[in-house]
Parts: sequence; structure tokens; C-alpha cells
Amino acid sequence: MAYEELIRKIDSRLNEILPSEGVLSEEMRYAVFPGGKRIRPILTLLAAGVYSDDMNKAIDLAAAIEMIHSFSIIHDDLPSMDNETLRRGKPPLYMKYGEGLAVITGDALFNEAFGLLARSGNLPAPTSIRIIRELTDCLGVSGVAGGQMTELSLSEENPTIEELKEIYRGKTGGLISASVKTGAIAGGCPDSEINIFESYGENLGIAFQILDDLDEFIKGEVRSGEPNIAEIFSPELARDLFREKIALSVTCLEPLGNRAQALKEFSAFIENSLPDI
Repeated sequence: MAYEELIRKIDSRLNEILPSEGVLSEEMRYAVFPGGKRIRPILTLLAAGVYSDDMNKAIDLAAAIEMIHSFSIIHDDLPSMDNETLRRGKPPLYMKYGEGLAVITGDALFNEAFGLLARSGNLPAPTSIRIIRELTDCLGVSGVAGGQMTELSLSEENPTIEELKEIYRGKTGGLISASVKTGAIAGGCPDSEINIFESYGENLGIAFQILDDLDEFIKGEVRSGEPNIAEIFSPELARDLFREKIALSVTCLEPLGNRAQALKEFSAFIENSLPDI
């Protein structure tokens, strides 16, 4: 699978959607372009492809997923959260435009994402409503917001493995799981198979966060006060858990047989990104 082609499709649609002039146009485009790996929208399209030969029916959903991810990055980068000083090779949005404007830009992208889903004619209205419901569930207290809150409220200096996995399950796994699950819904997944995609995304999401932890640990970029599994325990333990979660993500797909080959290959793609210690 040529992921570059999917990234071009996603970026092209984002370029069409985001305003090129007017209020917050510059700030929103600064946040979205140039993109990162586009992991989440790629997963959305691959999951839709399990049930449909026409991935374009999920392209607006994929774009919305990336806009939601950009919103979360903008807020995560703020001094009161992760206090990032570099994002995708350039200053984070708050450093360029100020904290107030960064918050507003993130809110605008969040709103535009759900507006796009509500307006899109690519999917039947009942399907769009279900997708919106799934996304709000993943972003709330049982998902991304809950994971962030758990991270902020950790009272122990050294959290347990289970506490870290719970943070990762919400903070990173929440949106990744929703990206896969909603993509499958857009493609026409029957209710009897939807949990397969939720489990796949959850395991892959935890693996992806561990990969990020390892990368920061190896580069010496672990931030003070932010839990990092490689630093708290060991990089060897982190690598083992990463491989375990990748293997589980593939195992989750077994009931789908060859229909899920593209998602299995994507798990392998993530596994091959594991850095040397």
C-alpha cells in the first residue's frame, strides 16, 4: 500500500476544506500544514476499504479526523499542558500566534470538523450521525479527555504499567481507535464486526504512544513531569510491550481474513518504525 498516495488525497481534501483567507484561515492552515504522518486519517481510509472499493466515501471523515487531531495537538502543546517548543519542525501554534489565539484556533478546527461531518453528502445521514456519536464518545471523559485528566492528576511519582496503559488507551488510543472504528462504519461494517476495529485501534494506539515514548527517550527529549514508559521502567520493557500490542492488533483482525490485509500491513509498517536502543 502506497501511503504517500493516501496522504496526498487527505491533504488535497484538507486544502479544499480549510479557508485560504478570512478569520483564522492563516492559523488553521499553520496548524494543519505541513502534516505529520497522517496516521489517523490513513487508518480511517484503510478501515473503510475493508468493506468498500470506494475510499472516497470516507475522505471527508478522514479530513475531519485530522482536523480533530490538530485541535488536540494545539491544546496539548500549550505551556499549561505539555509546554512544547517544537512541533513538526516549527514553533507550535501558541508560540507563533499567542496562547489565546491558539486556543481559539483549536476550537475552530474542532468545530469545523464536526460541521464537515454534518454537511458531507458522502454518507447517508444516519451513518453520519452514528459517526459523530462515536467521535464524541472517544473524545470525552471515557477517551481522550479522560486520558489527559488521568495524566495530569497522577499523584504517584512512578505510575504502574497498568496506569500508563490506561493513560495511553485514552490519550492516544482513543482517537486512533475512533479513526478505525468510524472508517469501518463509513465503509459499511455490520454491527457484528465493529468491535474488531475498536480493539485493533486501541492496541495500535497504545503501541504508537509507546513508540513515541521510545523515540523521545532515545533522543533525550523526555519532558519533566510527563510519564514515559521507557524512562520510568526501561526501554527493553517498552519495546516488549510495543511488540505485544502490535501482535494483538493483528490478532484482533483474524476474523476478517484477507479483507483486513491492508490494516495488517499497516501494523507491520508501525512495527518497522521501532528504533534501535
